[in-house]
Amino acid sequence: MITTPVIRAFKWSDLNSLVELLSDIWSIETPDHPVNLSSLKQYLKDGISSGNRKCVLVSNKDRNVGYLFMNHEKPISRLILEGGIHSAYRGQGLGKLLISHGLEEARSMGAQTINIPAPKQTAYLTSLLSSAGLKHVRTHWHMIRPNTSITVPKMPKTLQLQYFSKGQEEAFATLQNNCFKGEWGFSPNTKTQISTSLQYPGNYDNGILLLTEKNRFIGYNWTLLISNAMSLEGVISMTGILPEYRGRGLGKLVVTSGIDQLQNNGVHATRLTVDADNTPARELYLKLGFQKLRQTLWYGNSI
Repeated sequence: MITTPVIRAFKWSDLNSLVELLSDIWSIETPDHPVNLSSLKQYLKDGISSGNRKCVLVSNKDRNVGYLFMNHEKPISRLILEGGIHSAYRGQGLGKLLISHGLEEARSMGAQTINIPAPKQTAYLTSLLSSAGLKHVRTHWHMIRPNTSITVPKMPKTLQLQYFSKGQEEAFATLQNNCFKGEWGFSPNTKTQISTSLQYPGNYDNGILLLTEKNRFIGYNWTLLISNAMSLEGVISMTGILPEYRGRGLGKLVVTSGIDQLQNNGVHATRLTVDADNTPARELYLKLGFQKLRQTLWYGNSI
């Protein structure tokens, strides 16, 4: 039972209790942010040091019972809120308290848009988000493909696949930004952000495939290897083709090449997330044997 809840800033001494809290909240569903100790530590360290991420906790009698990550994407003036409440303390107004805190932060930062992903869909959560003035604006599908044979299309004579190497961070950031310019929810990346992302667990040597034409980067596939106690799983983190090169089957080429590489590394399955409104990508993944596992609904509104 909640007595007097307190919202306070995260301290590094809270890290272990935060991991325990996340294991309760996300025992079934999976959020977009890390939940294990090493990845979470890196996530918080990078975000806090850059000034783009804040974390607050809800405490009750010195016990942490809820959390809220606030990720400020300055280039597109958006604040993303991700959080949750311990299962034993739900239904007592703490979720509403966290959302209100996030909205106040968004206004103080001057953010123009606020978005909240909801990996877990319940009538209570939907009502809570609606009461805060937030509307369903997007749906992301989380998909999986078993380790079955994959056919990689023949490479056009004018194109080549090469591995990303150190020193190409700026050129790669430019490629990624041009692939996704104007897409919903995409915030342009910098050389520093690419370098930071490459330090996260799951990255491995030759994990990024670059499609080139006359030494120009025109597409890519960024894969990760995620190991757990039972198996090794592949993840297609991001993939893209420059707009002027689309419609030529190159998306299929880089995706199947990425899957083939993951399978050569011994994964038992490959996962990815796709915007359900991106019909060409969604249909390509379905044709390649991916199946929809679950979905995340994104809510949002202008500030």
